[in-house]
Order: sequence, then structure tokens, then C-alpha cells
Amino acid sequence: MTEFVKPMKLRAHDTEDMRVIAGVLQDALVPLSDVTYLKAEKRFVFVANRFRWETDSGPREQEAEAVRTPEPAHASGAGGEAAQDAAEAEDASFAEETPYERVNCGVCFDKVRSVQVRNIDMSRKDQILNLLTVAAADNAIALHFSDGGVISA
Repeated sequence: MTEFVKPMKLRAHDTEDMRVIAGVLQDALVPLSDVTYLKAEKRFVFVANRFRWETDSGPREQEAEAVRTPEPAHASGAGGEAAQDAAEAEDASFAEETPYERVNCGVCFDKVRSVQVRNIDMSRKDQILNLLTVAAADNAIALHFSDGGVISA
């Protein structure tokens, strides 16, 4: 059963804070259709499907056990069926307890005067961009995507 995890809210005030946000957004999937610059509001916003790093508690005993090579089940009689049922139950239990998940999050940058795009075809709204990192430099934020794409705000 999945536990309820309180939504995380972060705000960056300096370069060090941006490093934390970059870590949280690392490897996020960003649909280009959910990226926009609200010029009148001076906001750059997007939705990202990110890995929920904060629930990753590291290697678990169940994971170590799941990696072991299972012993061969006996092919004949009820013993073989029982071994197969036990293996399937163990697999189902592991799947339910795995803490890894992705969540959608909204990202908003305020006081944005302009947005520049490099190596991204903004007319292809069906694209899903892979966010590698977020960098802060020279009073700007740069979103670096795989395949060399960059959006600077």
C-alpha cells in the first residue's frame, strides 16, 4: 500500500537553493505542451513529471532478496504449483513495497523578462523533453534538456 506523502513546496532565493531544485527536477519529463511564458505576468511556468527522490530510502532488504537467483521449482505434482504460487506472491509483495514513483509538479519562475530557446522546436507541442538539470547564472535560469536543448529565462 502506498503511503500518503505530503506535497513538497520549494522556493529558491539564491544559487544554492537552485541546486536543490535542480536535484529534485533531475531526469524530469516535461511535455512541451505544458511549457509557457506568461509575458504579462512575467512568469515562466511548466509542468514536470519528476522522480520522487524524497521517498527513496536507499537499498532495501527486499530488493536484495529479489535479486537472488531463485531455486528451480519442481515440475511435477502439487509441490511445483506451490513453489510457483509462493514465487508469484513474493513478486507481488515486492512490487507493492517498492518506494519509487513519479509525480507531476508545477514549476514557476517569477520576474522573467524574456525567454530564449535553443535546439528545441517549439512548434512540436507533442514532444516530451528530458530535463537534465537547472542552472542559475547571470540573473537567468537555464533548463538543460537531453539532445542539447536549452530554455533560458
